[in-house]
Amino acid sequence: MKKKYLAILLVGIMCSFSFLSGCGKTAEEPVMEEDDEDDDDDKDRDDDEDEDEKPSASAVVKSIDDKTLESQVDVFLKNRKTWVIPHDEAVLYEGTSYALSDLNYNGRAELTVAYHEGTTANVSTVNIYEINEKGDGIDLLEWEFDGIDKELKSYPDMGFLSAINGYYDKENGIFHYLFSDWYAYSFAHGGCREHDISFVDGKVIDVVYAKTESKGSDRDEVTTFTGSNGDMSEDAYYAYLGSYYDDNNAKEFWFGLYYADSVYSQNKNIVEEMSDDEIKDILTDSYRLFAERITYGEFFDKYIAENNPEQTSEWLFNEMIGSWGLYMTDAEGYVEYYEPDDQYYMTLDVFSDRTMHLEEYLNTDYEYTIEGNLLDKADGMLIVQYMPPASDGMAYDFMLLTFTGIDEEGHLVVMCDSWNGNEYFPGSTWYFAKTD
Repeated sequence: MKKKYLAILLVGIMCSFSFLSGCGKTAEEPVMEEDDEDDDDDKDRDDDEDEDEKPSASAVVKSIDDKTLESQVDVFLKNRKTWVIPHDEAVLYEGTSYALSDLNYNGRAELTVAYHEGTTANVSTVNIYEINEKGDGIDLLEWEFDGIDKELKSYPDMGFLSAINGYYDKENGIFHYLFSDWYAYSFAHGGCREHDISFVDGKVIDVVYAKTESKGSDRDEVTTFTGSNGDMSEDAYYAYLGSYYDDNNAKEFWFGLYYADSVYSQNKNIVEEMSDDEIKDILTDSYRLFAERITYGEFFDKYIAENNPEQTSEWLFNEMIGSWGLYMTDAEGYVEYYEPDDQYYMTLDVFSDRTMHLEEYLNTDYEYTIEGNLLDKADGMLIVQYMPPASDGMAYDFMLLTFTGIDEEGHLVVMCDSWNGNEYFPGSTWYFAKTD
């Protein structure tokens, strides 16, 4: 599909990354409102993490204390065979992530396990396990779907973003979080749903309150914008979407996603083969990030960029700005080198506004242009998602370019993967040399 469609499809990612785009409003006030007379006592408790509020059936537990957190992580470890995805299965997915949090602030941690498969309407699977009320086991939470397209029972993409927005509904005592769900039925039909996630009576309540849907390609493309009261104009839709943040005094939260068992992950760790101590450290720090006891930078350096602690997505983007020419390709061990006048030579231009322009097959009759927006991945890489116009006759209907980093020789390394529906086509790795 054309570039406009990609912008619509990915708007949710840019809104959720409010620290990058400013699309969502992040309030400076805390997510929970407290009575003035309790402010001093609350501040003292926040300064001493070992004296945080203890779990209660009705009270809001602002932070699980260290001793309780350790015992709850031990419960998850005793049940690790229930939630750890076997490596042979995990490597078939586009990405697998694990995160420990307490999204409903009831003092009982929950473990979110999310993964992706292909590019169909329900690309994500999300399992959330919570410590039970007795504290001696875990429960798999049931999902209840409501709102737009509720009959599809489509999960949000909770394994994509480390920065999320949420708010506290004090009147009803419920926490809400906003997650996006990008979907593509085909190269000419897709969009994005916005999911309002909350937890009530031991269930995950998933209400889709906004949706974009595009059909057709090139000049025939038509996009529909839908809210809780039906279809609306594009301007009205984005005003409606923005009101989630403005009207609810939203706050930004950090979700401690640990990526593993994935060809796109830098750490390459196999969770199934990890020791209990290794997993315990990951889950403990994942929760500590959510509870704001450590920063995202600390979590990133320790668990995500361990093979290249100097690399962040922002650093990589700045290094990429400029013009590049194809130097080498590696297709499953078959290596080929290129000069500017060779057949299938490519050029790549990266611009300061986070867009990229790729010219492929330059010295053939099949010259082809790929354009897209560079998006951050939590592991210090960048990605571009691309859907070719129907008229181009390409063998795939979805392409993912993963910009993994700069190698020791100064080459920009790009992984190319594509899908036709659910069918995956293994791609090749491209190496570009700087030309300016």
